[in-house]
Amino acid sequence: STTTQPAAPQQPQPQTSSPAQKDAPPVASPSQPQPAPTPSPSKAKAKAPVLFQVEAPTPSLPPEPPTSSFEFERQWNNFRSYPNLRAQFLKMIPAEQVPTLFKENLDSTVLSSVLSVLTDPQHFGGAELGCAADFLLGLTRVPRFDMLRLLVARAQKQLLQETCARAVEAGVARASTIPALFGIKN
Repeated sequence: STTTQPAAPQQPQPQTSSPAQKDAPPVASPSQPQPAPTPSPSKAKAKAPVLFQVEAPTPSLPPEPPTSSFEFERQWNNFRSYPNLRAQFLKMIPAEQVPTLFKENLDSTVLSSVLSVLTDPQHFGGAELGCAADFLLGLTRVPRFDMLRLLVARAQKQLLQETCARAVEAGVARASTIPALFGIKN
């Protein structure tokens, strides 16, 4: 009598890949741990959605004018995005204190930004031209000013000359001397 043996269970045969499957990711067997998926470059650059925006509060003017150049620059930088506050801040400072306020510490960047505010007719126009002229005269008495005036841009010198001309027209005679002090030739 012939007995037939039961067929042995078949082992899964390794699949041969077709050219289209070569780029497909490998399929892991259930017994192998799967590596964590790596984010695609486009997903890695995606930012989290902004749920709400918190705006920084508008800075306020100090109760007293600054007494040192360090204090001036700290406040001045706080007002960087607020030209109206910068103008009000300059108006707080008595012009006769400008040379002692800055002493040896006025640099060309601060001078340039102060000139930008002082020569803006929106901030210093009409009756305020006298205040601007006095502050400008105070700046000319700061030690090292002779060197710093050489670093003032031509466009700023032009605005300075126009501001002084408006001031003279408004009756601020002392403004007529400022352009020469800044090295501006007529």
